[in-house]
Amino acid sequence: MTGKTGRTIRRGIATLASATLIAVGAASPAGADSTADPTVWVDIWNGRSAYHGPTTVQFFLMTDTVGYPLTSDKAYAAAAEHGLARIDLLADGVLVGTTTEQPWTITWDPSTLPEAPVRLTARSYDQTGHIFDATFSSSVDHTAPTLRVYQNGYIRAGGEIYVEAADKSRITRIDLLADDKIIDSSAASTTLLHWDRNAINGPATLAVRARDTAGNVAEYRRAVLVDNVPPAFTITPASGAHVRGTVSFTASGVRDASGIGSLEVGFAGTWYSSEPAAPKVARVDTRGIPDGRKVVQCTAFDRAGNTTTIKRTVTLDNHAPTVTFAKAPKNKARVSRSFPITAKAADRYGIARVQMLVNGKVVATDSKAGYRFTINPKKYGKKFTVHLRAYDKAGNLKNSSKRTYRR
Repeated sequence: MTGKTGRTIRRGIATLASATLIAVGAASPAGADSTADPTVWVDIWNGRSAYHGPTTVQFFLMTDTVGYPLTSDKAYAAAAEHGLARIDLLADGVLVGTTTEQPWTITWDPSTLPEAPVRLTARSYDQTGHIFDATFSSSVDHTAPTLRVYQNGYIRAGGEIYVEAADKSRITRIDLLADDKIIDSSAASTTLLHWDRNAINGPATLAVRARDTAGNVAEYRRAVLVDNVPPAFTITPASGAHVRGTVSFTASGVRDASGIGSLEVGFAGTWYSSEPAAPKVARVDTRGIPDGRKVVQCTAFDRAGNTTTIKRTVTLDNHAPTVTFAKAPKNKARVSRSFPITAKAADRYGIARVQMLVNGKVVATDSKAGYRFTINPKKYGKKFTVHLRAYDKAGNLKNSSKRTYRR
């Protein structure tokens, strides 16, 4: 701040730029030295970068030797001692208030002003007749912040609520309320707020309020269900199952107040998540993963954030079995009566069944080792083809070569 003698005095005021103090001059009383240094001057103490509605403006008192908020008996005594006579508050050069005595405050209401920058001036008068202006730039802001709350209608004790707020001035505070009682707050415009850690199950009202520098408030409000009970469910495929290819791990038989929100599956060191449209199913592409026994970790998250984990052991098998004719007439043989066929099938993790196909259609199935079949040629015309098909326990299949027979 530049005084009449050219001195520069600087003091940070809240979020505002340093004020500038200018001796604007006035007729001095008879006998007063009009060129003397100021005995006392003020600037705005509780200034803000934006204003909206009625506000009580306080001032900062400065003399040649001291400076402190003009809010205490000590400051009032200093004002009297150094001859503070009057303070005017001007907005863009227009007088909006005057005070001549303690508590040296002025109430200003910018609610009827348009949204625009505004230059505030604290004009102080001392007993010698000097007038000094301390000014800074602010603004009028009547627009509430924009507010975005990520909440699905369910919450648990201590649960997180992610909030984003924005405003052309500045967000000063965000409050989280449960049934209209503040339970968490933050000064950040993007923040995680936490629900009451002692909340009990049942309905509640959740509200989030965001306040900007000017005092405008935006509110988000909704009914929620407090759910502190982890979900109960079963997982398929069951423990001990043989799996292959893309496996759909599914949560079924769910018992939960808020319902399943997502399912995560840990398989062979990688985590797989369900899609929002099908939160109970997580699909795992096992191709490229070595065969063998795998411990699967399935974690279900309900919509309130509670979790339950189930572990299962499955056998991964992405390799087809082998199958051949063990005993059968040679290819292109002539047959006139019923004859037997036996198959030889093998797989590292076990054969589920072997089928016999005539002219491409399954006519018999055997799930016992030895895999025996009988063909009656009279059922299939003068010429027909035969082949075998084996399935392992994971569902992989293999077809044998074909043999053609005539009768």
